[in-house]
Amino acid sequence: MTAIKQLLNRSLAKTWRIGAGLVLGLAVTTQLAIASVGGPAQLTATPISTPTPDQPPAKATSKSDEAAIRDVAEAYIAALTRGDAAGMIAQLDKQTIAWYEGVLKSANFDKRSAFDRLDIQKKVLVLRLRNTFNAAQLKKMTVQDMLQAAVDNGWYTSDFLGTLKIAKVRVKGDRASASLQVQPDSYVVQFVRENGQWKMSLVFILNAASSILERQLERTGLKQEEALVRLLESSSGYQIDPRSFDGPLPRVERKRVATSKAALKRLLSVDDSVSVQVPESWREMSDLNPDAILQAADLLAEGYVIVIPDDKAIFADLESYVSTALAGISDRLSEANVSAPVELTLNKKPGLLHTVRGKFKGVELVFIFGFAEGEDKYYQIMTWTLPSRFERNREILLDIIKSFREE
Repeated sequence: MTAIKQLLNRSLAKTWRIGAGLVLGLAVTTQLAIASVGGPAQLTATPISTPTPDQPPAKATSKSDEAAIRDVAEAYIAALTRGDAAGMIAQLDKQTIAWYEGVLKSANFDKRSAFDRLDIQKKVLVLRLRNTFNAAQLKKMTVQDMLQAAVDNGWYTSDFLGTLKIAKVRVKGDRASASLQVQPDSYVVQFVRENGQWKMSLVFILNAASSILERQLERTGLKQEEALVRLLESSSGYQIDPRSFDGPLPRVERKRVATSKAALKRLLSVDDSVSVQVPESWREMSDLNPDAILQAADLLAEGYVIVIPDDKAIFADLESYVSTALAGISDRLSEANVSAPVELTLNKKPGLLHTVRGKFKGVELVFIFGFAEGEDKYYQIMTWTLPSRFERNREILLDIIKSFREE
């Protein structure tokens, strides 16, 4: 393997840990619990590797208990995959159902002061509900209706579910935990025995997801209300009515988010050698890729860009550089689909553009790569997002690539 290919593989592995591996983290901690944040690609998750302190694990002592717990987990995942709210509820414990009932109560009755005291996950779901259903509809809604609405309105993605594997099951009396394996991480789901039947308890996951989401919204630098609005509008494409923070609406008007051009700013690389132009909502990042000299993201819109330089002397020409880079990319993705090259001008010189679709650990991603020539460097301008956001982000990602220049 060439030195540059080793570099690309190492760099891409790190990038996908941020841009895909963490998708799985949030997927397990929120989408498994139908907490409806919309899309997970922008959120950093810390794997939950241990049960709660008051539920110490013990080695499974009953084969029948272990088999029953696996059956419950598999039945829940199967119901979630096919969008069957009744099937999901049948596997949930009373505490989890009470959590959802609390959300419905808040959606119906909470005024601004009570809404402000909710954790971030509940705020997201309350705003989803209030901006989809009017007050009369919310009054009649049950937990099953709410979960079915999450399915029917596309508030979660089930793409990751095929990657889940139930690993260790540990039982202690009427409590248990099961590790859900999403390589290389594992996530713990709790179970309780109710009336002789094992049930899935998701409250621990819901609370953990709330902490994760709150930290990520803080990273945007926006006030929480503004960040919530941007998160929900960017994931749904519909405006959030500001009145919905104060209570349910007598009438819901679904208005598309305006698609007018955003104000732009130019970002310099850490060594001041290159720059790109991004929308004002994008922020400079430092943890997307260790080899990038420039990295930025809109965490709420799930758009990312990094720039990686390489010495021109290693390659015969730009085409050779692109060929090597694409080979490294294809090695890291399953079901990789690389588009034909598109010629364009980058940095006032001929450049190439490729769109790449593929799966990493079962999660679909879409990349647009720009390959540019400099004075003594070749540059890879790598942008990516989720398929569900691609059409909305495509023009923005292309404009970022086209704006690239050496300083």
